Amino acid sequence: MKLTAESNKDVVRQLFIELDPRTARGALADVLADDVLLPADTLPNGRQGLAGMEEHLEFMGSRVEIAFDIIDMVAEGDTVAVRARARMKILAEFFGFSPDGREIDIEQVQFLRIENGKISEVWRLNDVAGMMQQLTA
Repeated sequence: MKLTAESNKDVVRQLFIELDPRTARGALADVLADDVLLPADTLPNGRQGLAGMEEHLEFMGSRVEIAFDIIDMVAEGDTVAVRARARMKILAEFFGFSPDGREIDIEQVQFLRIENGKISEVWRLNDVAGMMQQLTA
């Protein structure tokens, strides 16, 4: 199967569908390699691979209601760059903050490497300063 920039972007779009509880189909394994390399700060404990992402989504889903929007996406070779927005409503203790129903927006940038039609590596940078500013407002 010849991978193109567009087919790689399609894989990443599908990941964002699976990350968003509004649209998830339970098909993470369709887009993530079993041994996907995730950022070391992936909550709750930095576990790697598909199992680590599933654990991350369970952890986050128990604390926040979340929705994702892709703002920009660019692909070159086997790498896709994404600028996205996560809108979250706090449902349980989150980074030491009590659940008060407030909604926050967090912008993030991700670089994802595609190998054999699946995401094999994820690098992510969240606007943590912006998140903390919203949480302490």
